[in-house]
Amino acid sequence: MDPYLATTPVGRRPLSPAQITAHAAVSKTPKDRTVSKWTVLRDLCTARERFGLQDRTLVVLEAILGLHAEAMLTGTTGMVVFASNATLSVRAKGMAPSTLRRHYAALVEAGLLIRRDSPNGKRYAHKNSEGEIQQAFGFDLAPLVARADEIAAAAAVVLAEQTALRLVRQRITLCRRDIAKTIVAGLEACADERSQGHWLAAQRAFQAILARIPRKGALETLTALATELTGMADALMDELQEKYRTPDDAAETAKMSANESHFERQYQSQTADSVLGSELLPMTARDGEASHAPDAERPPAKTYPLEMVLEACPAIADYGVIEGAIRHWKDFHRAVQTARSALGISPSAWDDAVAAMGQQTAAIVVACILQRGASVNTPGGYLRRLTANARAGKTDAGRMLIAELKRNIDGRRRDPAPRQGRGGPPPPAPPPNFGRTDDGAASTTNTPVSNLVRTLIARGTGRGGAGR
Repeated sequence: MDPYLATTPVGRRPLSPAQITAHAAVSKTPKDRTVSKWTVLRDLCTARERFGLQDRTLVVLEAILGLHAEAMLTGTTGMVVFASNATLSVRAKGMAPSTLRRHYAALVEAGLLIRRDSPNGKRYAHKNSEGEIQQAFGFDLAPLVARADEIAAAAAVVLAEQTALRLVRQRITLCRRDIAKTIVAGLEACADERSQGHWLAAQRAFQAILARIPRKGALETLTALATELTGMADALMDELQEKYRTPDDAAETAKMSANESHFERQYQSQTADSVLGSELLPMTARDGEASHAPDAERPPAKTYPLEMVLEACPAIADYGVIEGAIRHWKDFHRAVQTARSALGISPSAWDDAVAAMGQQTAAIVVACILQRGASVNTPGGYLRRLTANARAGKTDAGRMLIAELKRNIDGRRRDPAPRQGRGGPPPPAPPPNFGRTDDGAASTTNTPVSNLVRTLIARGTGRGGAGR
């Protein structure tokens, strides 16, 4: 008599729809079908979330597959693993029997195993006199053969999604790097503060996009952000290249564009609206609300020698990239940005000051606020008040510098020791030729900066002293 294969579980466990589906799939499997058990396991590890499996469930499945003698699974009968819980616990790295039973149930409900339960629920096998297995009760591996193609297809889809996600994240990283460095190059290439407005707007728009990038986002969300960043990077690079074009390049481009038999790129003068669109403008400008005064309405910024500013505000030298080494306006602006954060001045207050005064004047004002130290209780609020006065034409950075110069001179008269900023090293020494005449003789009265300082102090004194 042929052995009878049970299709229902023993005890009070019901026959679930997943078990019925697994039985139907096994009955349709060709007898000559063969698959590698380790290939199927690897595909399941890749697509385990598609089948609702945990990593420890796959550990149990690996232990069951390891107890099957053959490396290839076939569509014929005789693929029942009847090992005891004790043996499977050792193979599963010492997993508790109760945990094993829970993962058995998960594999059965996923349609990857079939229970071939004995009359008493034990797992064992009947052998003939020659030692061949006639009938076994345990876990049947036939569903793995029947669903091998489905498992492989699911694994391929997961791998494709992982590859796409990795590529889009790489694209976002590259675009972030390109945009950040392009904006820095664009700001450095600007001849004056008025031309920096567009690049500052692009920087704010770039920061707004970065704030929307999730730490763990879906592929669709990251793809949309990558597309937006790519367009922004291309537009900014085009504008930066346009800024560095020479007259010869422009003439060559015009000559090529005039030839109708060629198809080449057309160059044109681009603005913030045409290149980056309205999404790069500040939010208030997009919504039509009142924003900062435009550059056309701002009076031209006054210029002051860097040596005069450093003499009036020596404390700013402590915030340089190398303390005491501020030799150019670029170093000064970087030091001001560091000091602004240390003073607790918010980015919005700084942006308002730049829009009202200009970047260089705003930087000088922040340096004066830093120099005043504890006499200013709230630097951010003080800067906003000076910004409001600047819009009304009442803030004068020259008068603030005069006040700091007079305060420093009075301090030197009372204390001959060199003044230090915030307890740090003394202010940087002047250049070798600073304060000398054409013939090399030392002079303390005829240098251009000294004359300018004396003139400014005299004017400020004549008007009643320097005010805020």
